[in-house]
Amino acid sequence: SRRPSVGLSLDACRECFNTHWVQNPTMRRGTVRVVERSKAVMNAIRTLLHYQYMMRARRYDRDKLENIQSRKRRPLVQHAYRTVPYYRRRFDEAGLDVATIDSLADLAAIPITTKRSLQQEPADQVISSQFAQRRLRTDKTSGSSGRPLEIRCDLSWIPMREALFARALSAAGYLPGRRMLAISSATQRSRSRRLGIRRVSFETPAPRIWESLQTYQPDVLYGGVTPLRQLAAYASTRAMPGPKLKAIVTTAESLDEATRQLLRQTFACDVFEIYGLTEIGSVAWECAAHDGYHVAEDCVLAEYVPTSSGNTRLVLTCLDQLAMPFIRYDCGDLAVAGKTEACSCGCKFARIGKLEGRLVDCVTLGDGREISPYQITTAMESIHEFRRYQVVQNGFDQFTIRFEADAPLPGDGDVAGRATAVLRDIVGQQASVALEQRDDLDPPPPQKFRV
Repeated sequence: SRRPSVGLSLDACRECFNTHWVQNPTMRRGTVRVVERSKAVMNAIRTLLHYQYMMRARRYDRDKLENIQSRKRRPLVQHAYRTVPYYRRRFDEAGLDVATIDSLADLAAIPITTKRSLQQEPADQVISSQFAQRRLRTDKTSGSSGRPLEIRCDLSWIPMREALFARALSAAGYLPGRRMLAISSATQRSRSRRLGIRRVSFETPAPRIWESLQTYQPDVLYGGVTPLRQLAAYASTRAMPGPKLKAIVTTAESLDEATRQLLRQTFACDVFEIYGLTEIGSVAWECAAHDGYHVAEDCVLAEYVPTSSGNTRLVLTCLDQLAMPFIRYDCGDLAVAGKTEACSCGCKFARIGKLEGRLVDCVTLGDGREISPYQITTAMESIHEFRRYQVVQNGFDQFTIRFEADAPLPGDGDVAGRATAVLRDIVGQQASVALEQRDDLDPPPPQKFRV
């Protein structure tokens, strides 16, 4: 109507619109499909632009990375105080002036937020008033450590989160367009098959996943540790060789060394681990050097906060999620800080040295000490007769060791005595230890196999 050469008045355009669109359901559905396709194309373009920028950011020097963090950190804190009632209340209770929070040291004065504290708040208290709730995407955490947490994401954050994921995968040799089979939650939204990613549910039996592998012939296999381990166990019984994978990428669960070796031997390729959260996205990842986990420092701030027992818990700040900010968020995981110098792969991000499992998995002793699960797993590796095992604490001094074995244990009690001695060396000689042999220690879905 603004172009005279078209020869249509605004009234004529309205009449045409009412006749051919409002009163025509077929055309209306077609228009909606076109709009949805246009949104998908725009999101793909945004994801690609974020990805290109993030790939360059891996090689930025420390001064430039700190400048990026500073440029994002201060507006994030002020945005949260101005538009999120939960953070405004927390900051006021702590007597903080957000105008003075600028450096990392200043950030440490902000109270730590936990999943439970967010779950106790109504949605309008933790979501920024700058965003209309009806226009936000809702995701949920897995709930493996308790009740799931609902996450609200603004649409501009989605392409950035996808780019974070793509960058983490690139360390394993995957590039957009290559084929990847992802074993994931059935509720996760599928990425476009044009990007080469095909999904199967983690609840799918191993034989059917094996069929998908044979049919799709992917370059990379991605999924949680438990379904990948079950797939490897099934693959070892097949006479037909599997596809020639370039890499396997694990996520969602702690990757133990025994499973890493099983996957390497079964599929004859390297195995990488991505550490991520539904709340924040891909936080850290392994590269081919396998010397810690590179933290996405251009998008995430990682702090290592000491616990009373001498462990350090991981506290994260997402610098780009504005609809539902996560500032000094205690993710419930124990971690050890790693190296800060550049890696041999060329990435200059600081690293997490070791992921030590979840805080809820710690063994708490009668004197208040907390034992990291890795202290137990490292010691129990000496019991070679155990294929897999699970240590259950029934009381301060009462433990049960459940285990799988390739054969019944000998009747002389040697294995039981060694396992009992190993555990008592860690939790105390007064501990009562019982052993139970099990056929299968896999948890029922959707629970995670946790260290």
